[in-house]
Amino acid sequence: MPWSVTSGIVESILLHGLCLALQVPPNMFLVHVHIALHLYNVLLQYGLAAVSRSFTYGEAMVIAQGMTFLTLDAALFTLHQGSWLRPSSYPVPQRDGIAIIVQVGLVLTMLLLPLLCTPLFHTYGTSTPRIVRPTLPAAPTAHFAGLLVIVAIVFIVWTSFLLHMPLWKWVVDTLLVPSKVGVAAYWLGVLAVAVPCCPIVATRFKLRQIVARKLYHVMVVLLFLPVSFVDVGQLLLYNLPGTSLSFQL
Repeated sequence: MPWSVTSGIVESILLHGLCLALQVPPNMFLVHVHIALHLYNVLLQYGLAAVSRSFTYGEAMVIAQGMTFLTLDAALFTLHQGSWLRPSSYPVPQRDGIAIIVQVGLVLTMLLLPLLCTPLFHTYGTSTPRIVRPTLPAAPTAHFAGLLVIVAIVFIVWTSFLLHMPLWKWVVDTLLVPSKVGVAAYWLGVLAVAVPCCPIVATRFKLRQIVARKLYHVMVVLLFLPVSFVDVGQLLLYNLPGTSLSFQL
């Protein structure tokens, strides 16, 4: 049944009755549970309608669940960092800078940016990759660039507030250290060798396309597996652009 205000009220009554019947402990905040339920339904209902050809219903359910908890947790952590929640009543766990950057980045690029760009996608996009659309005209291109700037400004302001320092200072203090620079240099080295070698190997041994693609899978393993034993945080941070971009595509 499609979600509506009426069905939302019915769901709230049923949820509250279920919590009372199960004698949910008092440290589980029912308000948050109700907010999560309705946010999930709104994201699923209107998100799937906006990009109906991009996901199956099951995929949309999984994404809506993940975005619900990610967004709600980011909102609670923001209120906590601003001292707008009493720590004794709302024990929000602390997190490091990388976790903050990744969480805010995912919320903005997987929720806010698609929301802002949906009208452009509907007007100039295509329902299948087999149809090649012409390059965007100047006006919508400028519109899209403006939306990116808005999201970037929100990201900088939000993360700086949560980190209690300017974002650029956090980047300098956290990423410009020998260990992380070494990881970045390793990645550049692997890419410099593997990217030109993969098509050469595929051509030399006349590999079929489905087999040749496995060479790039090996390259990804070489990129990420060693780093997972050295610095998981940096791995998560550098995976953020790829995750966000793949979601947009």
